[in-house]
Amino acid sequence: MPTTDVRPIAAVVGIFVVVCLSLVLPFVIVAGAIASALSGKPFGFSASEYVEYGGPTKDGELWHVSAPQFANMQFATTEEFRLRRLDLTTGIDHDTGIVVRGPFCARTFVKDVLFLNTGNGIYEVVDKAVKRVAVSPAMSAVLSQLPFAYDDQLTMVRFTDDGGYRLIHLIDGHWIDGRKVLFPTAGRFWYRDDERDRLVLLPLTSKQPPSTSAPGQLQLSVVQQGQQTHIFVAEYPTFSAYRNGFEFADEEAKEASAMAPANSVAEVSGWEPIQSAESRDRYNSDQMACDQSGPIFNMWGPSDENGTYTRRTAEGDLKPITAIGHYDRIGVDLLCADPSKSDAYVIDYHPYKWGRIAIRRIQGNVIQPAHLISPGFANEYLSRWKRLLRGFILAWLVHLAIIVGGTAWFSHNLVQVTSTDVIRFASIWERSLALSIDLLPVILVLSLTRFTGVSWPHPTTEEVCNRLLDYEQHLSGVNVPMLRSSLKEAWEQSAKTFFPVVTDEWTLFLFVLISTTLLLFTRIILEGRYGLTPGKWLLGIRTVSSTGRPCGIARSLLRTILYWIDLMCMITPIPAAISIILSPSQQRLGDRLADTVVVSHRSVIPVVTTRPHL
Repeated sequence: MPTTDVRPIAAVVGIFVVVCLSLVLPFVIVAGAIASALSGKPFGFSASEYVEYGGPTKDGELWHVSAPQFANMQFATTEEFRLRRLDLTTGIDHDTGIVVRGPFCARTFVKDVLFLNTGNGIYEVVDKAVKRVAVSPAMSAVLSQLPFAYDDQLTMVRFTDDGGYRLIHLIDGHWIDGRKVLFPTAGRFWYRDDERDRLVLLPLTSKQPPSTSAPGQLQLSVVQQGQQTHIFVAEYPTFSAYRNGFEFADEEAKEASAMAPANSVAEVSGWEPIQSAESRDRYNSDQMACDQSGPIFNMWGPSDENGTYTRRTAEGDLKPITAIGHYDRIGVDLLCADPSKSDAYVIDYHPYKWGRIAIRRIQGNVIQPAHLISPGFANEYLSRWKRLLRGFILAWLVHLAIIVGGTAWFSHNLVQVTSTDVIRFASIWERSLALSIDLLPVILVLSLTRFTGVSWPHPTTEEVCNRLLDYEQHLSGVNVPMLRSSLKEAWEQSAKTFFPVVTDEWTLFLFVLISTTLLLFTRIILEGRYGLTPGKWLLGIRTVSSTGRPCGIARSLLRTILYWIDLMCMITPIPAAISIILSPSQQRLGDRLADTVVVSHRSVIPVVTTRPHL
């Protein structure tokens, strides 16, 4: 009968070495994975920048901007806009290297020269040089922040003291007042006048049928095309109107103006309703672009989710623009066109949908299928999480290998044998492999849930990225003063993110509960009666009591329950490793409390051991 003991000091040193190595090396691996995933970006970034695709088009290139953006879709306090050129034919997005700062960045061409209005100043772009040429008018003083070309001068529209509008022109670095112009006022709508068989633009305060929309800021767009000046105003979704050329207050109008006191409820002179060419119902527009053939408008109505497009002909008619084929709309449709070219473009994108973009060409009155489709950076963002996941899995496997290998080495070298009858206790490698084999039926049970009628979700890449982004934002909100509640919320958010929602939760719960209960019951019965489980039988080891007899069902139940403590809820086997190193019989906590040992089939019994004296 053997007598064994351990060397206490050496055991403590062994525990310290194993635990330290099992924590330090995985930490280094996790840190490397995080550094690789972030690639120099601060935690909380979904993308390096937000891309705004609106802007002027010149020689087949769209001049647009990008800006830094956090994962919660908020911009930095001081916005930094980077000027870019998107080739609408090849889809290549060129970085011009030009960076400006301000609350916004409006862009327009005057005589082939690009001008930027950032709110902090007016800038002229020549080649790759940026020159500040004037101050920006106060945001509250102008109708629109987007300057436009008029008579080959950079022009904006400002409010006058009497509530009207006046053109201002940039001349030699100064804003010079121009002529006073007339625009429809906000808070109007187009109303069908059956007597005159036409639509008239009436105030919402008139006795005509009221609109539920409150008056707001007018949207203004002006495009100069040769000798024509296309003017578009809109208060979406209340009304939109078009006029060819400004209506000046100091010239006699061809028809009475609505701005005249005597005609305050009539339609504004020269303004045309921009509504669906197919239906004169409440369909309005909020965008205008001009190609060589004239202005194009996008149309929105109560039942038109994707929007349609219409073109104004030289005769003043609105002709529908038809699309070839069906397309799945990504988000926002933006019209862009070069007034000197024959092609216009529809850019379909969503600033918060992972940069996906589709570009379709408008040729004549036909929208062609998308010739450029960019998948965006959803896959790039998902690859970050994959790198993190691979890093965490590798770190966990290294942690387990160090724990198991270190425990096996120290438990083997610290045992002092004082008898010739040696019992071979099962090594930690054998016990670990046996436990892994015993867990395979549980994995098999989970794989069989597909036959229970439970429908598992199949999210798209973007849906997965959205859930991960929400989780990343939530983690960035964890703070020290509210650490307890923050960690609780983070845990709840983790469960929502990484555990999919199924259609029938109770069916899945009952199936898994019943199946795992049967598996555990079978394991406890087999181990209690025969000291064997499928894994132990394959590895040639068994569980017995300290007297060498079968351990019994009660001891088997107790040691099975205590797996959750030995393995720290299946996260780390550190508690089991410490207990095994300190035990001459290589007992984990569950074995100590249940008074059992795991031995080889060929071991001599009965087994008698002495406990270490520390």
